[in-house]
Amino acid sequence: MFLNENPLIESPGKPELQTVSLTPGPAQEVKRAIFTSMKDVWAQLPETSDSTLAVEEDRDGG
Repeated sequence: MFLNENPLIESPGKPELQTVSLTPGPAQEVKRAIFTSMKDVWAQLPETSDSTLAVEEDRDGG
């Protein structure tokens, strides 16, 4: 297939693209349990600083 070829077949009265259906994600309880378990992991990570200030100071010459 060439880059400029359109693989869609257009029919009169029908939209060119059809809606993509998504499978439902995990339930809210599952998301909450994952987030809660990640808190322990995040607590073990070393603290980092926000580099935004350093970038702004470098940009502004200060």
